[in-house]
Amino acid sequence: MTYRTFPPPKEEIAPGTLLGTQPFPTVWKDYHWFQDLPKNTYFALWIRGPSHVLPKGHDLYVVSFHYERVECEWLINQCKKISQPIIVLNDGSSYDFPWPSNVHFFNFYSWHIHLNQIMEWFPNRQIRNLKYKISAVCNRITQSKLLVTTALLENFNRKELLVKLGTWLEEKNVHNRQPTGVEKLDNLSKIFFEKYYGHVILVDDFTDDTHNFQRVNSIPWQPFYLESAIHLSNESYHYSMMSHNGVTSICPGPHISEKTFKCLLSQTPFISVGQFDFYGQLTKLGLKFDYGNIDLSWDQDPGNLSRLSSIIDTIIDLKNYSISDIDEMTQESSKHNADMIWSGKLQSQAQAHNDIIAHEILTRFS
Repeated sequence: MTYRTFPPPKEEIAPGTLLGTQPFPTVWKDYHWFQDLPKNTYFALWIRGPSHVLPKGHDLYVVSFHYERVECEWLINQCKKISQPIIVLNDGSSYDFPWPSNVHFFNFYSWHIHLNQIMEWFPNRQIRNLKYKISAVCNRITQSKLLVTTALLENFNRKELLVKLGTWLEEKNVHNRQPTGVEKLDNLSKIFFEKYYGHVILVDDFTDDTHNFQRVNSIPWQPFYLESAIHLSNESYHYSMMSHNGVTSICPGPHISEKTFKCLLSQTPFISVGQFDFYGQLTKLGLKFDYGNIDLSWDQDPGNLSRLSSIIDTIIDLKNYSISDIDEMTQESSKHNADMIWSGKLQSQAQAHNDIIAHEILTRFS
């Protein structure tokens, strides 16, 4: 077999990653079955920001997106030169995305591996001591982050909030400040750039230059989680319904990172500012998100702007509840989720699911 990994940095959250061209699959139980695939199989694993070209001449390709979102356009471009089967492994679902006929997408989990590594790094569960109603982090400014952060700052007393705001902005991540056509969102965007952009709000000594690596980013025992009744989990990517080659479809996902894992591990309820079906996918592993009167129905809306608009409505609605109200509505689900992970039950379910998928792939392609 030919192995080619595209490894994350050495402080990667996933344990045991071998860099360069070392045989990758034997490190984790979930990947031992790779050895039973055809000898001419080419592996491109843990892709993030791919610039690589898959080489021709292999009978089978295995590509995994377990750290960053699925790079749909990159994969479609690879299919223009490769007609052999390409197996795609990702934690989420493919939905109705129009893949080329030789792409075979499989829901194969790595979330439990991420969670296990964080628990190994930070093994001692800590008790929550609520002081704030809502917390949020906006280091790298994107469309979704600036909108929900502005909604918080404009609608709540600062004493109720634990909010961090940075100045890292790339114009492409805010659509070059072009209006969305949704009045509510455009008003918030205008307020952000007139009132908040350029002003740093700090709550700790974190800096992008010295602290922005995975082990530090993954610490769950922080005030954002332990001291807030609910956290806005500002995920890296929030787009779902998109147009590809004139066809509108739902992008594969959702992409879930340490931003959300910290909430789950620390027993912190969270509002997902991310892709469509976020809670839905986690529920498949036995997690619960019964948050009482807090409306999460927008999770099943694939529309990017309409979902963002509804998320903001949910955020503003929290004005009607006290810290103790929010805690009472969410604590049962959040405790259930944390207990499932710390006990290893979620990990066992993920591994059992992966075994089924591995058997299916081997049956079809070996």
